[in-house]
Amino acid sequence: MSERPRLKVTRLGRKKGVDIVCARTSKSPNLTMLGGLIVPPDAVVVVRMLRYRRIFRTVIFAVAEGGTAAELKAGEEYTYVSAHELRSVETVLSPALAWRETVFQPADGVEMSWGEYRTMRRVTENLNLEALPLEAKIVKGAWDHEHCVICNTCICDIHGPEAAVSNKNDWVCKKCYAEYVVSKNIDFHYWPEESDEEDPA
Repeated sequence: MSERPRLKVTRLGRKKGVDIVCARTSKSPNLTMLGGLIVPPDAVVVVRMLRYRRIFRTVIFAVAEGGTAAELKAGEEYTYVSAHELRSVETVLSPALAWRETVFQPADGVEMSWGEYRTMRRVTENLNLEALPLEAKIVKGAWDHEHCVICNTCICDIHGPEAAVSNKNDWVCKKCYAEYVVSKNIDFHYWPEESDEEDPA
C-alpha cells in the first residue's frame, strides 16, 4: 500500500468568506478534487481543490462549506486523504462517535417508487412514518444488510452479522472494528502512484 501524501501548508487566507489553504508537496501525488487534511490526533479538515500545479508541486484548497482552517498552521505538514477514503477516515477518527458491538438483524424497510425507479430505506425509531408519501409502503424484513464504511463488505447473515454500529448509524464489520476503530488506526486503503503530468489549469 502506498503511503498517503504529506502536504506542507505554506499560507492560510480567506476569500469571500471561505478559508483558503496553500500547500506544497514533496512529490507529485494524484490528488482528488475533494479530500482532507488530518490534524492529529483526531481532526480532519475537509478541503476542495481549486488549483494544482504538479510541475511546481503547489496546490490551493478551499475549506469545504461549514468547515474552518483554524486548526491548520502555516509551516506544518499534514497527511492528505483522498475523496474515496475520506468518510472512512472521518469515521475512525471522530471523537463524536460512540460505538457498540452488535449482531446485525434484518429490519423493516420503506419502499418508495417513482415510475421504474425504486428506493428503499431502513425503518428506524427516528423515522416519521406519517410524513412519508402516500405511495410509500412498509416491507417486513426488507432491510437485510448493511455495508462496512471501511472495507465495504456486506454485514449480513451470509458474510457475517457480527459488527459495530455508531451513535450516528455508521456500520463497520467485526474485523475493521477491531483492527481500525478501536485503536483509531487509519492504515487502510490504497493510494495511487504519483504522476509527473500536470493537471489542466
